Amino acid sequence: LTKDVNDESAGWDNIKISAHINCSTPMTGTNHPPSCVPSLQIHSEDFEDEDLTGWTNGVIEGSTGFTTFLGRYGKSNSGPGKDPFKTFGGIPRHATSVTFQFHFYEIDGWDMPDQAVLVVNDKSLDLGNFEEHLDENNRSATAHGMKFQLVSEGPPAHIGFNSEMKDQKHLITVTIPSSFYEIGGELNVMFQVRTTADNIDSESAGWDDIKITAHFNCPSLAPTTSSPTNCLPSRELYNEDFEDNGLTGWTNGVLQYSTEFTTFLGRYGNNNSGPGKDPYKTYRIPSDATSIILEFNFYELDSWDGRYEADQAILVVNNKSLSLGRFDMYDNENGRNGSAHYMTFELSSEADPFNIGFGSFFDQKHLVKVTIPSNFYEETGEITIMFQTRLSESMLDDESAGWDNIKITASFRC
Repeated sequence: LTKDVNDESAGWDNIKISAHINCSTPMTGTNHPPSCVPSLQIHSEDFEDEDLTGWTNGVIEGSTGFTTFLGRYGKSNSGPGKDPFKTFGGIPRHATSVTFQFHFYEIDGWDMPDQAVLVVNDKSLDLGNFEEHLDENNRSATAHGMKFQLVSEGPPAHIGFNSEMKDQKHLITVTIPSSFYEIGGELNVMFQVRTTADNIDSESAGWDDIKITAHFNCPSLAPTTSSPTNCLPSRELYNEDFEDNGLTGWTNGVLQYSTEFTTFLGRYGNNNSGPGKDPYKTYRIPSDATSIILEFNFYELDSWDGRYEADQAILVVNNKSLSLGRFDMYDNENGRNGSAHYMTFELSSEADPFNIGFGSFFDQKHLVKVTIPSNFYEETGEITIMFQTRLSESMLDDESAGWDNIKITASFRC
């Protein structure tokens, strides 16, 4: 190579590491569970963050009765070239089948021959005709190897939008065979609505709460007298490093970049923290997890004065505060731990205080691991986390905080 990088150079990108698990050769003569799970949820989308990433022809609508969803779609904005569609990648090609589940909202004055259709990889699955005064509960059908089951949440009743008409919410579960994804590992999904009324306020449709679950053929243990547990003791649910500059789901989220810290959630200081300003986000959690571990980097930036002032960092989970303590630019807080509301944390610092970036003051990178018990999420299936920074200096360049590399891991009893 020449010395000038502009003459010739190289780059590296899209690094992926995949783990391969042997699901067919369990340890003979032991009760050791196989390294295989019978099902794994690989996608979940409820549109509450109003994010339409990946959707073509996607529109968002919201109402108290329906929350936020993909829609509304009617005669005026449906049809060839108008129907919403999205390609879902990352489908495990060795999965025996995939379950595609969603809510279909039948809104206002549907009547014959109004219909809804699901299209997967250009193969149509007719969900049937719908009528405002007809309860379509327990409908099912098959096409192209796909099978769907429809369960209605209740009989027709006014839920939202046109008060003179009735609506229904239908939960639809579609089983898709491996022939749809075993080569490309993708599913292209399109929702079609074919209604007759010109006005969307007369009849329309919505789609919501999309979930994709892959199913695997896990062999039983033999010989053994115990049934297999088909359980993994822990599973990583979220991993968020902000390198894509995304703030999906964050309220009061801001991003900062520097060579030394890369991209992170921050900076936060005296002027952009406090009630109504602190960043927070809600994460969905499996309600059967015995506990979860929330792990993140806390960046202590510049002239924190914890020896003299109440400069401190606080984690709030479901409105329960866990103080991480005071921090000072000259003190090494490595090895700190604490607890509150049955949550516990451990803090380890990457190095002694020294100047890393931004101002000329000393900084530190801390790794914080928080164990959160099941009573925080077992009823609602979610947690809301908030990062609070309480600093004495008014200037962000004097002292500030950042948060990065957020990971949530769920533990299960196997």
